[in-house]
Amino acid sequence: MFRLYNFNDFKLITENNHKRITTLFDAIIAIAMTMMALAISVTGYQTFDIQTLLMLFDKITVYLISFIALASIWGIHTILYSSFMTLGSLGSILMNIVLMFLITIFPILTKLMSEFHQNIMLQYIYVGCFLIMELIMGLFLLLAKRQTINSRKMQLEKVRYFIELKNSFQKEPSTDLDIIHNKLILAEKYFFNKELSNSLFQELLLTLPEQIQKQYHQQKLHNRMAYSKALSFLITMFFVVTTSVAILIKNPLWCYFIILIGGLSSILSNILISQYYKKKGSM
Repeated sequence: MFRLYNFNDFKLITENNHKRITTLFDAIIAIAMTMMALAISVTGYQTFDIQTLLMLFDKITVYLISFIALASIWGIHTILYSSFMTLGSLGSILMNIVLMFLITIFPILTKLMSEFHQNIMLQYIYVGCFLIMELIMGLFLLLAKRQTINSRKMQLEKVRYFIELKNSFQKEPSTDLDIIHNKLILAEKYFFNKELSNSLFQELLLTLPEQIQKQYHQQKLHNRMAYSKALSFLITMFFVVTTSVAILIKNPLWCYFIILIGGLSSILSNILISQYYKKKGSM
């Protein structure tokens, strides 16, 4: 016996959650970045000269590392939430709450690092906090991939979208389309019938014009491309932040070299991934 499910209510709730999460997340990131900048103390200096600049250099370097860390989290979050509308579930909300809590803690760790960056225990705490944020983003990637492949919610939504598209192409009503639309209503009522929703989607997709089928496959490739870019960015930025913190004690100048390499690597991987999926889409 299948459970009844109000699909339209679910869609509305998910979209509202999606918008509210991204709005709040952007605000939290902006405040955290501002607090990190304000944490750089410039009091106690009588004059501004090379000596003063050198004394501030370590603090500015720590701020830059922290800024890049939070910017990378924001970038991955933006890529995922602009490509996967399914990230509005209760699980993603809970993960966002934990993630935003860690983001609000990060300015405190940044201030401590600017004062005691040679303390090994503090370095472990700082990197550990960033590692947890990275792991949460990794969970977001897994959630996005799982829901994109197996989500019956998205399958049914695609069916409704394609029905609207096909109606716009046809001047006269179609009996076959009415049959499929009636099946869609049935599938929405018996939402947990996975075989019904999947077979319905495949049935409709094959009846659509070739142009619309191509649009669907292009959207699918776009989602895969976004997933690949987010994963690549996640790995690269973790390497940049952890390596920069490790060599901060020896020579802060090397941190800028690592950041430069990480930035170039991100740009290169982004280009290669885009070219790969563009070539795959043209086949």
